[in-house]
Amino acid sequence: MDRLGDVMGKAVSVVNAVSGSDTEETEYANSHIKEIEEMESYIKKHRSIANKILDAFSVLTEQIGNMAELHRTRLSLLQPLQKEDQALSVNYLLFIQGNMQLIRDELTKGYGKQIGFISSEIAEVKTLFNKNTRKPVDSVETMTTMLYQLKRLFEIRNKIMQRHQYLAFHLLNCNLNSFNVNNGNIYTAMNQLSDLDNDSEQIHLRSVSYVGRTLGEILDAERRKHSELPRVIEDIINLLENQYYEKEGIFRTAASQKQVNELFHRLSVSDISSFPWETLASTLKRFVRELPGMLFCNSLAKDVLSKYQESEIRETRIHNLTSLFYAQKWVPEEKIVLFKAIVKLCHKIMVHSSKNLMNEKNLSVCWTPTMFSVNNDELSKYLEMMSFIITEADFIFDDTKKSMGLIGNTEVRGKQLGSTKIDHSSVLESDHVQPKMIPKVPLVSLIDSTPDFSNSSSQSKFIMGTSPSQGGMSQQTKFTLGNYHPPKDTQSPRTHQRDPTTRYPMVTQQRPTTMAVPSTPLPKVPPRQKFLQQRQETHNNSTFLLDDD
Repeated sequence: MDRLGDVMGKAVSVVNAVSGSDTEETEYANSHIKEIEEMESYIKKHRSIANKILDAFSVLTEQIGNMAELHRTRLSLLQPLQKEDQALSVNYLLFIQGNMQLIRDELTKGYGKQIGFISSEIAEVKTLFNKNTRKPVDSVETMTTMLYQLKRLFEIRNKIMQRHQYLAFHLLNCNLNSFNVNNGNIYTAMNQLSDLDNDSEQIHLRSVSYVGRTLGEILDAERRKHSELPRVIEDIINLLENQYYEKEGIFRTAASQKQVNELFHRLSVSDISSFPWETLASTLKRFVRELPGMLFCNSLAKDVLSKYQESEIRETRIHNLTSLFYAQKWVPEEKIVLFKAIVKLCHKIMVHSSKNLMNEKNLSVCWTPTMFSVNNDELSKYLEMMSFIITEADFIFDDTKKSMGLIGNTEVRGKQLGSTKIDHSSVLESDHVQPKMIPKVPLVSLIDSTPDFSNSSSQSKFIMGTSPSQGGMSQQTKFTLGNYHPPKDTQSPRTHQRDPTTRYPMVTQQRPTTMAVPSTPLPKVPPRQKFLQQRQETHNNSTFLLDDD
């Protein structure tokens, strides 16, 4: 109908123009009707777009609610450590959903109400002008006033709609700021975005396999040195050593087999920090137990046991085991690296056994069958040996011995293995390692020949050891056993007590200013053990400075 009226109005205008009977009113109406039509067209387009926006907000609000519900369902299936981050996501989605509804309500107030008003006002003015295009009905003053007022209303109602837009999104901004202030984790999550992007680029569907592969194969696949641990195994050991070493029953408490099985079969792609400590400890044991050929096969296990049983003296056992573990051609280096890391972890757990209730014997029971391929009838011997290794881990795996070359050659199954020994003369000539005190080593280990004490009246000379002089030449040090004669010193009756050469009864000695630590394996205890042990106790309870020449 509106279009029909427009056509008729234009036709009348044409007729009037042809007839030359146009009046001032019809001429004014015809000249401004197009302006009114442009305003009407603008409002119609505005209404169409506004309806689409309001519909979009309705859909967005609904779909955000669906997303929040989906996350809430997944939240119930997650592990406790993963729930916190996911709960924040659910709360944030619900918060956004509520704000989307507020924005829609505010835009509805602006668009719907104001568009309705301005549309009716435009229609009223347009109808008036269409009547006056056919024949004068209203005066020019009336039409001018109505057109002017319509333009004012048009501008004002447009501004009202714009202000409602500002208000709607301002409310969203204020609510977001308030939410972020009260939830500091939002900023932490946003700051992690770049790191997460980098992590996603480094993740590959096919990763390094840990199951059924030797340590060397895993390290090669990860492009790591054989003096290092596999990446995930290193992370697990670090977590246990730094965070969980005081947990009661560590390595003994059973974990969920489902979790252990899942973690074990995807070790290289798992976030181990999301698993309980029981799962990590059990997975580490399973990884070591299922290494191809075990960590120490039966023959290698016998090598370790034989070195341990060569002597019952603590220092000798430490020396023998250290020499074996640092031998270059005994086993692949990566096996010793893993064994050392686990033993040192067990040592730290043992130190805190008052809290975790896991002493060296309990740890030995957990780890011996896992590391060593042994028969049941020999298990008790290996348990004793493993307890000793855990207790003395700091001495057996003392890296300073290896770096200074104080580990000698060792023989296993009739074969002479490699050595890490270096030239002691060059070490002693260095200003940085020049000893200032006599090293505290067992006296028994320094004896190369056993004196004959059957004839007490005779004096027996024996060599205690050799030591390089400052010129690099070896010099024998002789001690003479005989009756003790206090020195004759008229200056002070206590002078001889401060002189190391006459401080102890029955010993007079001539010695160089330095004494090197022996690099040869320790011999077995000679006859007259009781006498020598008494001399060793006297030696261990005394330390004195060397004289500087």
